[in-house]
Amino acid sequence: EEEDVRRLLQHIEGRWLEIAVLLGACAGMRRSEICALKFTDIDLDKSLIHIRRTMVKDDKGEWIVQERTKTVKSKRDVTLPPVIIEKLWNRPRNSEFVIGVVPDTVSKEFIDTRNALGLKCRFHDLRHYNASIMLALNVPDKYAMERMGYSTPATLKKVYQHTMTGKRAEVRLYNKSWGKEQKSGQSKPNQVKWKCKNPQPEEGILCPRKIIAQNS
Repeated sequence: EEEDVRRLLQHIEGRWLEIAVLLGACAGMRRSEICALKFTDIDLDKSLIHIRRTMVKDDKGEWIVQERTKTVKSKRDVTLPPVIIEKLWNRPRNSEFVIGVVPDTVSKEFIDTRNALGLKCRFHDLRHYNASIMLALNVPDKYAMERMGYSTPATLKKVYQHTMTGKRAEVRLYNKSWGKEQKSGQSKPNQVKWKCKNPQPEEGILCPRKIIAQNS
């Protein structure tokens, strides 16, 4: 949920985990792609990043960087708001990699942070969150597949189905609670809505602006 992502970003502002969460939630990137992202993959002029490699474990259980992605379609360019590009570019140059940690570290830090905030989500759910934004904006499936790096529409449809199932559950719960409040004479609760004017995928507006604004 948007509120969960906002709370996460506020809690980890200025840390490397903030970058990882932004890339997961706003670029739909996998842990392996985030950890393998280099400073040379950042295009400041075009406000985009090149996803070209992944960080995975070899047969000995050691983390290595492969000069290839999970699938052919996973090799892609993703546009992002300039404020996120600037955050990436201004990271400490301790190595050639933007965040400089391995996927296991990302998971551990995320779980610790999630637990501290009382949230129930996985890091991979950030990728689903990004897909839910595209669904809300009616982004064409073809573009959504390209941005997420899916090789077939089946995976995208599965994510969309999961998203809609969750939304249906929220609506049922909302209707149930509202009915009780109406009987008790209470007013209808305020609804939080998010709108993105003139959503243009090529301009990288696939991340709630108020999340970025509040954490920049």
